Amino acid sequence: QRSNRGQGGAALVIALLVFALAAALMVGVQRDFNLQLQRSTNTFFAEQGWSFLLGAETLAALALRFDSDQDAKSDTPVDSLQEIWAQPQAPYPLDGIGFLSGNIYDLQGRFNLNGLVEQNGNSDRDPNTPERGGAAPLDTADASKRLNTSQRILLRLLL
Repeated sequence: QRSNRGQGGAALVIALLVFALAAALMVGVQRDFNLQLQRSTNTFFAEQGWSFLLGAETLAALALRFDSDQDAKSDTPVDSLQEIWAQPQAPYPLDGIGFLSGNIYDLQGRFNLNGLVEQNGNSDRDPNTPERGGAAPLDTADASKRLNTSQRILLRLLL
């Protein structure tokens, strides 16, 4: 009888070890599944966002093409901020997950500050020069030799 009890205890320990091993494997499988599910979800949302972005870009291109067609029919084709492409638009609903909104800005009338920097990325003048607000008298002949075209335009606007 003692040998049966010893074998029964050993069988119980082996059963517990098998159960613990199976539980550990199931936890690992579940963790891997959850990780893969999260990766797939992230990929789906990234692709969906990219599709929404392409749709918005296409919609903006349609608005600009419509404006171009209207300008082609006009005697005096002029772009202004009163045209449909420059007006704020209502947000576009996206199947219950949010809204898509955007604007088209006319950058033609803005000043390019990148033109004030030399090719090597440094600003090209001493801050004490007259065109930088220094106290020295302005020598326009000398300034025209040292400044690039964008800097001369900015200087004319400021003076």
